[in-house]
Amino acid sequence: MGEVTKEDLNRLYDKLEPMAEDLAVVKDRMERLPVLPARPCEQLSDHLDEQKAWKRPIIRAVVDVVKMAVVGGICFVIGKK
Repeated sequence: MGEVTKEDLNRLYDKLEPMAEDLAVVKDRMERLPVLPARPCEQLSDHLDEQKAWKRPIIRAVVDVVKMAVVGGICFVIGKK
């Protein structure tokens, strides 16, 4: 590898300057955006809680049925021998 010359650095700075300007514009636009709350609104929070309220019992029931099927299958196989 050769040595780095002042011309190389100038070319690098010429390429980085437009990027820095674009980054400054993006930063400025992001600072103007409204700050979003950390938590969702109350309606969304209630809606998510309602979904959890009916999904969990259904999932538990399905898991229990699968457990019973597995145990029943094992008992059937053992009982046939």
